Amino acid sequence: MKMLLATALMLAPVAAHAATYEFHTTQNGKTDKSSVILAPKALCMSNQGVADTSSMTDGTMVYVQDPPTIYYSRAGKVEKLDQARIDQMQAALGPNSDIRKKIEEALAKVPPERREMMRKQMEKMMGAAMPKAPAAGEKVARTFKATGKTATKNGYKAVEYTVMEGSKKVGDAYLTPISAIPQGEALIGRLQSMMNMIKGLVSQFGMGNNMTDEFLNLPKGYFPVAATSFDDNGKVESEMMLADVSKDTPASCKIPE
Repeated sequence: MKMLLATALMLAPVAAHAATYEFHTTQNGKTDKSSVILAPKALCMSNQGVADTSSMTDGTMVYVQDPPTIYYSRAGKVEKLDQARIDQMQAALGPNSDIRKKIEEALAKVPPERREMMRKQMEKMMGAAMPKAPAAGEKVARTFKATGKTATKNGYKAVEYTVMEGSKKVGDAYLTPISAIPQGEALIGRLQSMMNMIKGLVSQFGMGNNMTDEFLNLPKGYFPVAATSFDDNGKVESEMMLADVSKDTPASCKIPE
């Protein structure tokens, strides 16, 4: 467990200045707006679509790289996740705890019509695919395969990639050279550091993890400006687009005290 925070620092830090990125995600005819704010010492994230009474978080989160710490808002209160909190959680659960099994047992008691909704809320909270286990022998790491096609997305010239989860196609991604995005390299480095922390955390507690690989396995030198996700039946589930980039950092991006 002591290796968790060290893992988050494996990527060499990139000097970061300031930039704000706005993403639009469309699902079921509804478009949610989320923002990622890059500050010199923090990464602030908010999702307007998450901020409702049924969510596990209020849709805001702050990540600090050194030392790796995540702050998130829940029920109007700020929660802190760092090494001390992780150790405390592990001690409370006991050695060799299987959270996947405990979550499945808890979900089994929930009415079927609410079960999938709760599962998705957990995924938003942890950035992980949980608690569904992958099929025997099936790889879950998400990888990118170039299609050889190009497209223009919101003014960005991008190359098309197929997103694979093992042998299954789960989406399409449109990537532009990272040099075209203000502070793009710094942002990707910060996101990868945060995802390394989350990946180490969920693996320690016996949970699967798919979402983090999307950032960890991005082709080097590229930045995602649009993406399409497919459901298990191959139909479009959601579409994401980088809508706007500003070279400013709002005063709202602060490290909680």
